[in-house]
Amino acid sequence: MPQTGDIQFQRSKYLTRNPISQRLIAGFRVALTSLIHTLDLQSQVHTLIEFGCGEGVSTSWVAQALPHASAAGFDVHRPSVSIAATLWPGSVYAVGDVTQAPFQTECVDLTLILEVLEHVHDPLAALRQVKRVSRRWCIMSVPREPLWRMLNLARGAYHRSWGNTPGHVNHWSRRSFIHFLSQELEVVRVASPLPWTIAACRVR
Repeated sequence: MPQTGDIQFQRSKYLTRNPISQRLIAGFRVALTSLIHTLDLQSQVHTLIEFGCGEGVSTSWVAQALPHASAAGFDVHRPSVSIAATLWPGSVYAVGDVTQAPFQTECVDLTLILEVLEHVHDPLAALRQVKRVSRRWCIMSVPREPLWRMLNLARGAYHRSWGNTPGHVNHWSRRSFIHFLSQELEVVRVASPLPWTIAACRVR
């Protein structure tokens, strides 16, 4: 991890100092990279783009798992894109909306959209953009419901909204997320690190 100096991470849960959250995020990273290795994406992926990349932390994880691939990311939040470009100069970052991806059709081997779809008011439009940009693979993740809200309630958070994290407008169980993705993609493998669902899909 690069030295962050005075950079303030206001959005990234991946850089939390909470030890419980760190352990859960470590499990998420292991599950994500395990999918990459299990599906032998190292031999298939030479280019990748992450939709909603935030500060580029998860983009960097995937780039490390695919060291021979060129990586790019984009996010609607301009300050986060600036941080990503500072921290991870080996990748390319841009500003853009996930429902109107600023990239050409079938321009990369792998697209990622991690912990974003739950925030998007038109998730099907975002999913179709993820599919449009990739010519081979897509990897997506969302919080697993109702477990996510139950864990929030257990830690005393968001009681008034029954544990729903502010900004989460879509909610999927593992089964309903697979059904949602299957509208556009072939779901090949699914991982369930607590408390998320991660799906690796092939473009059909």
